[in-house]
Formats: sequence, C-alpha cells, structure tokens
Amino acid sequence: MISEVRLLYAPFKRFVSGHVCLVFLLADGKEVVISPEAQANRFVPLFGFMPFYKLKYSKLDYSEYVLKYQKTSRSFNSTKLEIGSESALSLYEEMNERMTRLEQKNEIYHILFNSCITNTLRHLKQSVKFDLNLVQIVSLHFKPHMLAHVIRKTRG
Repeated sequence: MISEVRLLYAPFKRFVSGHVCLVFLLADGKEVVISPEAQANRFVPLFGFMPFYKLKYSKLDYSEYVLKYQKTSRSFNSTKLEIGSESALSLYEEMNERMTRLEQKNEIYHILFNSCITNTLRHLKQSVKFDLNLVQIVSLHFKPHMLAHVIRKTRG
C-alpha cells in the first residue's frame, strides 16, 4: 500500500531545469525514490556521432538518494501529489516494471523525449489520467516544480 506520492525536484546549478523523480511513502513508513536517469557511462551507436546515454531507473531509500546527490550540492524541493491510493499503487508498480524492462532492453536517454520529466509524466498520465498539451509539456522542462500544480489544474 502506498500512502503518499511526492514529486521531488532537484534544480541543476547551471541550467534552468532540474531533475525530477517520485518519492513513494509505503504503508510501513519506508520512503522509496524511483528516479529515471541517464547512466554515467555513455555509448556512441552511430559511427562516432552524437554520444548518447542509456536510460535507467534507480530505486533507493529516500535517505540514500539524498546522500547520493548531496555530494553535488543539490537542494531538493518536494511537493505532495494529489493521487488516490489505487492510482499511487498502479504508478509504483508501473515504474517498477519499467525499471525491470530497462535492465533487459536498453533505451537511449534523450532530454526532450526520454528524460526524467518525460518518463515521470508518462507514468503519471497512465496512472492518474490527466492531459497536457505540448506547450505545457515543454514548459515543464524549464519549471518541473510546477508539475504538481499542472496535474491538479488539469484534473480539477
């Protein structure tokens, strides 16, 4: 059982955007972060052109996640998402399944089409059923902390 889902936003130092992931508060009080991210090692699939990164999902306890990223001097903003318990459980299970699929079949991380925010939006849309237009999706790349507000507004 999932009692709460929070959007965690960590702004980048040099960019307008930041990293987005979800924190799940489980019934036993444990906080788990599932984070779509680029793997540190890059690969070049097209004859030396355009280095790409593999997409992966990290799953860590919240305290481990914060320790991992405090080394980069990041600050964290957290916003509770208004999601029912069934949708929260569906979201958690879907993200776990996606993590398993990525371990079996690689995907390329892409800032606009396959990034932390696009994957988080994709999972939320499947579980929570809200709709965004293209302008809203693009603007969330520059203001990811507004995601909770946008979901509330489009569902309400």
